[in-house]
Amino acid sequence: WLGEIPEEGKIKRLKNIAHIEMGQSPDSSFFNKDGIGVPFLQGNADFKGLYPQPQVWTTDGNKYSQKNDILISVRAPVGELKISNDRYSIGRGLAALRFNKKSNFKNFYYLFIKSKNHFDSVSTGTTYSAISTNDIKNIIIAVPPIDQQTKIGKYLDQKTSKIDELTKKNERLIELLKERRQAI
Repeated sequence: WLGEIPEEGKIKRLKNIAHIEMGQSPDSSFFNKDGIGVPFLQGNADFKGLYPQPQVWTTDGNKYSQKNDILISVRAPVGELKISNDRYSIGRGLAALRFNKKSNFKNFYYLFIKSKNHFDSVSTGTTYSAISTNDIKNIIIAVPPIDQQTKIGKYLDQKTSKIDELTKKNERLIELLKERRQAI
């Protein structure tokens, strides 16, 4: 599923280039909706847009993501991704991938978006699908040199920005058409 690897790239297991922080949910008695404590992310329900949208806070978090970690849903639906834009307490439905300084996290964010089918294929479970710590740690990925990672990340940021702009324009046009139809 990796495809062709550039000659100067390397193949590594994720555990060799990133710290994997598996979530752990605090007791619900520490939850609040008043913004007291640290924003808490339970799982995919808090995933809207590029960054998570917390609905609950906790005064007693156990595991945390840091800014620029990649957040991955490890329970159904498996493989959903967001970028941590803040420090969050993370629950059992999530893992935070913290890349070392010799890696560009955006490059890997886009790689993992493309690899969603792989996460589905390694997930297990009868009640709900999930991936384990070992599944995540042992993901094999292509690691280009850091300068190429940076270029890839910037290029894909530019292209996805253009796509997002076009999507917004189309959504606005649809709204205008609905308004005109209503007026007619």
